[in-house]
Amino acid sequence: MRNTEPVRVEICRRATIAAPSLSILMPVWRTEEYVAESLAAVMYCAPKDAEIYLLDDASPDRSREIALRTAGDDPRVRIEAFSANCGAAAARRYMVEHTTAEYVALMDSDDLMLPGFLHRAVKWLASEPQTPLVYGRALVWIPQPDRSGCECRSGAVSFSPFSLAYGNPILNGAVLFRRSAVLAAGNFQPVPVAGNRDIGEDYYLWTRLLAEGPFRFIDEYAFIYRKHPGSLILGSDKQIFKEAYRFIRNRNAEQYADWLERLLSGQNIEVDGRTRPIVLYCLGLLLQRSDIAADVERQHRLLLAAQTLAPNDIKVLTELGLDALARHDVPGAAAYLEKVVKAAAKDPAGMGSGLALVQALQAEGADVSGFTQLGKRHVEEDNMVMTRMLEKYERMRQSESYRHAIGMVL
Repeated sequence: MRNTEPVRVEICRRATIAAPSLSILMPVWRTEEYVAESLAAVMYCAPKDAEIYLLDDASPDRSREIALRTAGDDPRVRIEAFSANCGAAAARRYMVEHTTAEYVALMDSDDLMLPGFLHRAVKWLASEPQTPLVYGRALVWIPQPDRSGCECRSGAVSFSPFSLAYGNPILNGAVLFRRSAVLAAGNFQPVPVAGNRDIGEDYYLWTRLLAEGPFRFIDEYAFIYRKHPGSLILGSDKQIFKEAYRFIRNRNAEQYADWLERLLSGQNIEVDGRTRPIVLYCLGLLLQRSDIAADVERQHRLLLAAQTLAPNDIKVLTELGLDALARHDVPGAAAYLEKVVKAAAKDPAGMGSGLALVQALQAEGADVSGFTQLGKRHVEEDNMVMTRMLEKYERMRQSESYRHAIGMVL
């Protein structure tokens, strides 16, 4: 059970960086096997003027001791500790409140930051003052049962903010956000289901942060997400996970519908094959709203606006299951989109994946051949990029600074 009483905060190590503009937040909880590598990777990737802020959430193991030794004499590293375990949402909330940096990145203490993304993300935020958050991709690293090695695969199928209507494609280690915008959106909060377990607090924040401005996707791998027996998601009760995601999706469904309608009315949407299933889901949400269901003309305008997904391409519209839309058959298109929403409801823990939604559609008897072909092509492209990123990761591991940090623990 999480602590609900006030906790003391111990200052274990102060950073000597003056007025950092960037802070990388790393809550630490029972990761003694991984935290040295995780911190060493951040120290390798972070700019010289960044703050690297660790908060030990009262770990019962040697995580804090290992982090202190790994930090060595690096002036950027700041380490504090809670006197009692409070959970990831509370730890991240505290760290956002107590850093002074405007740009904030996140990293779990068992994951591995990859070189390059952070520098590019900072440039994006600096050039787009209305953007509260930029995000990238994740490599998912899954140990194999026979211990012969690890399987790596691309972390998400869809990278559009539309996906937040369905699930969460934005992983903690792949974001950079403005502290001021996150504070305005209410900061990290536990999802109020299942005893406030640490599930979905990031997804819950992203859905509220959308009100502060549009997100931007950087098509680059930001970190390696290590799945292992101690991982929060792998160790979570699936029913609790579903309850948390269902709460967030239901709470924000109308917000997404409003947002989608504004985007569609602008006639300016760029959506690739990964994202189309989820945009259809959002359209289905729109058409089920009582005010729109009672207004045929408004339905027609929305469905015609949706043709910007595949302008002047009847074949692609047919592959999407929107051949009714191509024929200007509003009732037929609306019926198909209703099926999309029903299919999505059967997968309440969907992780923002267009593939997961396509599978749910297939179970409903929908024609998904167009999606399937697009998916195969994207997998081939992903594998090529993933190979290059693993080579970059190996160069980092062989660098003198990384090996020195790890050597402080051995």
